[in-house]
Formats: sequence, C-alpha cells, structure tokens
Amino acid sequence: MAEDSGKDGDSLEYYIKFPTPSSEQPSSLTSGSVVDDFVLVQNEALSKPPAVILLGWAGCQDKHLAKYGTIYSEKGCVTLRCTAPLECLFLRRGKMRDLGKRLLDELMDLNLNEHPIFFHVFSNGGAYLFKHVAMAMQERASPIKVLGVIWDSAPGERRFRSMYLALKAILEARWPCLGPGPGLCIGSWPLLWPGLGAPLAVALALVMTAWWLAEVLVQALASLRPQPLDPLAELDSIPTAYTGAHLFLYSPADKLILAKDVERFASHRRALGELVTAVRFEDSAHVQHYPAHREAYAEAIYAFMRDALSGRRPSPT
Repeated sequence: MAEDSGKDGDSLEYYIKFPTPSSEQPSSLTSGSVVDDFVLVQNEALSKPPAVILLGWAGCQDKHLAKYGTIYSEKGCVTLRCTAPLECLFLRRGKMRDLGKRLLDELMDLNLNEHPIFFHVFSNGGAYLFKHVAMAMQERASPIKVLGVIWDSAPGERRFRSMYLALKAILEARWPCLGPGPGLCIGSWPLLWPGLGAPLAVALALVMTAWWLAEVLVQALASLRPQPLDPLAELDSIPTAYTGAHLFLYSPADKLILAKDVERFASHRRALGELVTAVRFEDSAHVQHYPAHREAYAEAIYAFMRDALSGRRPSPT
C-alpha cells in the first residue's frame, strides 16, 4: 500500500492509502459462501476499487483511525482518513461548512469520484463533518457515487452529558495526569490532582453550551427564522443519493451516544425507504466495538459492502 498525506492550508489534514499495483484490479465485494472467504475479485461492472472515507471522532488521533483503515486496505480498497479539528467542532462551527466543501474538493482532485464511495463515520464528530460533506455534494450536484455510510457509535442527540463525557475523554487522552491516578507533584507540592479532568470538563461543557446557544440565537436573528438546536438535525433530511445504504454499529453500553438515538435515526432513514442494516453489540463502549468484537465487526462491514456493491438489498441484523 502507498500512503500519502495532505493539508489544504486551513486546518484540513487527511491521509490517503492506495492499493499496491498487484491488488489494484477492477474489483467488487462479490458474494461468497461465507464472509471469511471475502476477497476483491474482478467484476466488469466495477472499473475502480471501492474508496472508503473514514471520518474520525472528536479528538481522534490518526494512528487510531489508521487501525480501522486496515479493515478496508487489506481488501484492496482506497482509504482516506480525516478528522475535523477540535476547535471547529466545539468553538468555530461556522468553519465546518468550509471544511466539508474542501474535503469534497480533495475527493474530486484525487479522482475518487471515479470510485464507488463509502463513508465510515465515527461518533458525532465524524457525523458532523459528514453532514457538511453531504451538504456540499448536494449543493454542487456532485457526481460522487455514494453507495453507503457506516455509522460507528453515531449519530446521537446533543446533550450536556454527552458533551461533558466527550470533553472529559479528550482531556484525559491528551493529558493522562488529569485522569484518575497519583497526580503530579514536585516534592511535596502538588501541581495536578488526580481526577481534575472531570471538573475541567464540566466547566468547559458549560462554556461550550452557552457559546452554542448564543450562536444559535445570533443565527436565528440574522436569518429571521428559527435555527435547529441540534447541529446534526439536518442529517435527517440528507437525500438518499448522498448516503446510499446505511450500516449502524452501536451498543447500549455506550455512555456517550445513546442506543435509542442511533435506533431513532436508523428507523427514520428506514421509513424513507432506504436500506438499513444495524448491528447491536451489547457490551462495547463508545467507538470500542472493533477492539471488543473484531471478527464480528469486520464481517458486518464486509457483508454490507458486498451487498451494496452487488446491488443486493443488505440483510438487517
């Protein structure tokens, strides 16, 4: 596999991996006796290998997103990995619209519009970026052929509790000394106390909530029409042409994105007549379904992609 990275000059970074020449053949996820026998094989109707766009969760590091990329790259798919900057997700949400447009431009510049496209979206951070990419495709009547969206721990409604948990996880991942532990001292003088991440996350969540409500009010006054309180509300109305089929990977053990939110969104898209498959893992935490259920997770994705590429209706699970 050959991997390149890119940056468009304004906070949008991505990493793309292409198949090696030996595996870059006209390909499809065709049917087999079992998913374990899944391979990319020649199909005259498909001249390019599938391309999978992975959109990371808030605070996601690319080394973690790259592990998910191997699910696809080892089968000969092109993969592109991108995560929206934290400041755009929390404070400068007006920039998200531009990020969506620029990511679409990159897909076109890389000629990925010539490939069948799948999006793999992680948590609300990935869902928020996907929303803006889909809106950009809709505005431009983009020729990109989206065959499906794989939703991992997403989408969920905006709640104070969810924001607090997300910020706490980000703080403790970036600075482990803020989490439970012995703290940080110089001699007998404490510099950081264990568990400081929790009160900091509460304070940040309060500030972010006030900022967000003020932003909604200003937009409503400027446009003279009500604005949705949930920034992901527009996901409900994205046309099928820009989503394709849907695969939901979620768990009731997820404390950040509630299972009922995922199920509500899945039911809504199913009511629109779209193809929806859902896999419910009973015990895995937020964006931890793959580490906890590696084989079942990969098999669900392979079966979903194979059905979408062959034009068959995915089987609900």
